Amino acid sequence: MARIPYAAPEPLQQMLRRTPFPEDTSGNVFRILARAPSVGAGALNLIYAVLTETELDPRLREIVILRVAQRSGAAYAFAQHAAIAASVGVAPAQVSALKQGRLVGHAFSRAERVALAFADEAVEAPTVSEETFAQLSEHFPPRQILELLLTAGCFRMMCRLVTVLDLEQEPAFGVDTLRRAGEPALERC
Repeated sequence: MARIPYAAPEPLQQMLRRTPFPEDTSGNVFRILARAPSVGAGALNLIYAVLTETELDPRLREIVILRVAQRSGAAYAFAQHAAIAASVGVAPAQVSALKQGRLVGHAFSRAERVALAFADEAVEAPTVSEETFAQLSEHFPPRQILELLLTAGCFRMMCRLVTVLDLEQEPAFGVDTLRRAGEPALERC
């Protein structure tokens, strides 16, 4: 059971009206965010933008999110994003490797490994090494570097939300909830 009670349906619907998400969305993350509706709506709008409005390849975005979830011990977030990752073409072997924390071998491209190293350093330390940043700059333009950093940071925050508040796992709503939001940007998901 979650450490604080979930919001009732009416406050949840009121909060969701301030986001692109459908009003009938009822996942535990949404229900807990409705306890702080102004900040909750802001968080959901940021998440939505990270998931739909970046220049990042959706596969890379989901690989980074899965890595952050695994490193954060957030099984809830990992399960939700494993479903999204599958829908955007992340190979089952990659999802498995990420779940086990194995990033060696040929499961990931050089650019993916550099992005994962960047995400690791960005969420675990106050800064990233010059070497990692230089390698990242070889593969990604400035906008995508910023988007990678915001993606890792946003999902580190969400992972802490689900772990600290001990949200119960539920079936993955994944990309279906995003698609129901009806935004053209979701064609990339």
